[in-house]
Amino acid sequence: MRIATVNGRAALLDGDRYLDLARATSGVVPATPGAFLQSWRQTQQAVTDLGSEQDWQPLAGARLGAPVPDPRQSIGIGLNYAGHVQESGLDLPDFPLVFAKLPGSLCGPNDDVLLPSESVDWEAELVVALGGPLDRGSRQEAAAAIAGFMVGQDLSDRRVQHQAPGGQHTIGKSYRTFGPTGPALVTLEELADPHDLEIRCRINGEVMQDGSTAQMMVDVCELLSMLSARLPLGPGDLVFTGTPEGIGSTRNPPRFLRPGDVIETEIAGLGRLVNTCVADSTYPTGPRP
Repeated sequence: MRIATVNGRAALLDGDRYLDLARATSGVVPATPGAFLQSWRQTQQAVTDLGSEQDWQPLAGARLGAPVPDPRQSIGIGLNYAGHVQESGLDLPDFPLVFAKLPGSLCGPNDDVLLPSESVDWEAELVVALGGPLDRGSRQEAAAAIAGFMVGQDLSDRRVQHQAPGGQHTIGKSYRTFGPTGPALVTLEELADPHDLEIRCRINGEVMQDGSTAQMMVDVCELLSMLSARLPLGPGDLVFTGTPEGIGSTRNPPRFLRPGDVIETEIAGLGRLVNTCVADSTYPTGPRP
């Protein structure tokens, strides 16, 4: 199944049409976007029980929001693709970089991206959403806790992220609109293998990143198991799983996002994000962040 946020409500997608889940299930599935993960098994059963005669609506003209706009926890993973580690001039890590991708940064698949500076970079990512608890879990238990996957962008203000003395990963990656996600949460039965999906990012139609989730050094189930050994995970949590090579800041010369740029982020089987960059002069000046 594919569950999206359509006009501010949880909806089931089917091609170019959608079904309001709260109305179709008489409230068994809540209308609040993302809340369906808190009772994920119940949601799955309710969707399975839907009859063929439902009030499907055309998707054209509807507004898509982030499928899970208010996660309990949102965790970012860095340095999880060897090519990205190498382009960054770093040694391969024993354990991927972990940081908070704060929920306030999330936005929808077609929302504008607000640029607070001239040093914002792109990172196409596979995002996993949990539908069950995971605490000190094995790979097998991690797999069972997964609700589905989404396309994501982990946008970063590199000057803030790397500022002396110790860097500011969390805030540098958590400005408002720095986390486009969607277009829908896609469940496992829709995918042949989530660990072998083509992942691409284009800026104004030019391919910048062209990789595969098969290139992850630590795959999704192992990542979740490793994270759950250190902190409990639960329904509604999101994990951004890392990016392949091709970011802007490591190019010669570096390339950063500018107002008017269009970011297209696509993962095979999951869909595509299309976000337009807009200048935002409302951020404070002076010492950053």
